[in-house]
Amino acid sequence: MRDESFVRFNIKYIRKILRVTDLFHLRNDELYKIYYQYILKKLNDVLSYTWKEYTTLRTQNVSSKNNKKIWVMWWQGYDQAPKVIKRNIKNLRQLFGDNVIVIDQTNYLRYTNISNNVQNAFNQKHISFTQWSDIIRYNLLRNHGGLWVDSSVMISEKIKNIPDFFESDFISLVSRPNTSKFITQGQWTGWFIGGEANFGLFVFLDLFFKNYYQKYRETIDYFFADDAATYYLNKDKKFRDLLKKQSREWNPYSFIENYNSLNSNHIINEFKNNQSYCIQKITYKFDYNKAKEGSLAYKIGQGEIL
Repeated sequence: MRDESFVRFNIKYIRKILRVTDLFHLRNDELYKIYYQYILKKLNDVLSYTWKEYTTLRTQNVSSKNNKKIWVMWWQGYDQAPKVIKRNIKNLRQLFGDNVIVIDQTNYLRYTNISNNVQNAFNQKHISFTQWSDIIRYNLLRNHGGLWVDSSVMISEKIKNIPDFFESDFISLVSRPNTSKFITQGQWTGWFIGGEANFGLFVFLDLFFKNYYQKYRETIDYFFADDAATYYLNKDKKFRDLLKKQSREWNPYSFIENYNSLNSNHIINEFKNNQSYCIQKITYKFDYNKAKEGSLAYKIGQGEIL
């Protein structure tokens, strides 16, 4: 790969152009396809090397336990989290009890074994916090299994009505390919993902991060983990078959798409009573103090839903 700063600039520039075509509702499926092929081509040296390393490890007899832990992270620590984040974590504890482990900068070393070169890249600010979160996530899942839930995720008790959901080798909001705008095509979500320890995807991604930062200093794409995961998907038929088997309808963005709605009771009712709506991704970056009274965002900020 040529200088990664140059490649990163190209990727960001092309993405901006594609976003403009989105605004004008232009047909751009083929453009997105070419764009993602370009990213994978630029990463191919590390991806192909990682695949060879992974296939060697795959022949070894390794534990595949799932300790049922729920991993959630707020890097600065729970006490420093915004109210909406604290409320989400408290809700997770009410749902899953002592299985919930909050990862932060004071305890992550207790649960991870991230390679020194990756640690150094983060400390030297070559790795953004978004990528660092991905690195911790897949290292945790590789070593321990369980379920990673982003701290900005709201979950209703309806999730308890899906008992088989937590017994699978792989857990995520798995859907049929439904968009060309993201390299994953909406087939899974990195912000709600888990399964057994040493599940193939987790091992591959953990190895990929180690190998990439041994060779390069800067991350070339914001959706770095999804790029590598898509490569794994294309190489592993069993994983493709598993996604097809697990596919179901999910509507995890109903809240964030209706923040300003003043008629949100039906959306809240779906969240509490409909499995396909029981997991909702929100954002802590929104200023909930400025939300219009009665809007969905206002109700989230006031803690009227959880």
